[in-house]
Amino acid sequence: QNNLRLAEQVRREGYARVEIWVTEALPADIRRGVVISVQEVSCSDPNCSPIDTAVAILFASGGRGLIGVPLEAKNITKDALMDSFPTKQVLMAWSRGEDAEWPPYEDSDMEEEEKEQEQEMQRPQLRFDVGQNVICRVG
Repeated sequence: QNNLRLAEQVRREGYARVEIWVTEALPADIRRGVVISVQEVSCSDPNCSPIDTAVAILFASGGRGLIGVPLEAKNITKDALMDSFPTKQVLMAWSRGEDAEWPPYEDSDMEEEEKEQEQEMQRPQLRFDVGQNVICRVG
């Protein structure tokens, strides 16, 4: 019973740290009225980590965005979060209620301007190689 309480406390502390770091990383001019929601989600895809942390950013304008970090909240460092963090351009679009893909997807038919934007918004590095076996621990 005490182990469950301790695990929940550690998880909540991880959520609180992530919320603070996300708020600090947002440009000051779009930070007002923002709600940050952090939660862990199970991933059944064999190409991703067993537990990801999803960070929802809800703007006062009604816009929203979602960031995924392939780690449990308690294991997220500020650097790991920033590796998955959207560009200012994406954040500004979300704050205006516009759709903006994050992370960006590759498309071989992109025009030159879109390719330049793609280079600015680099995908975060994967934690595991595709096809790599990982040990999944639940609980």
